[in-house]
Amino acid sequence: MPDLATRFEEVMQSERQVLRRGDLAALEKLAPEKEALADAVSDGGALTRPQLERIRTLLERNRRLLAAAQDGVRDVQARLEEQKRLRQGMTTYDKSGHEARIASPRPATERRF
Repeated sequence: MPDLATRFEEVMQSERQVLRRGDLAALEKLAPEKEALADAVSDGGALTRPQLERIRTLLERNRRLLAAAQDGVRDVQARLEEQKRLRQGMTTYDKSGHEARIASPRPATERRF
């Protein structure tokens, strides 16, 4: 069985691959093992300073990937909301400054994503 540092590195590498693929379901499956390893390190797992630095570097790298994935999900959500809003019509103002809505015609067929 691999030692604590090796196992932690393996999990961090797996997490990196999952993040790069965008496989959020697999990411969720890795979380319990990652938490258990973090607990083992916190509970006094005998790791050297270089091992701890390596783990910290891998954690930081994966944190940046996760932040980028979250940004991507937020961007997609915003784009979908914008498309939904546009399908409902456009808001404009008449010459007296009152808000007016221009309805969008409904297409004969609607695309679903």
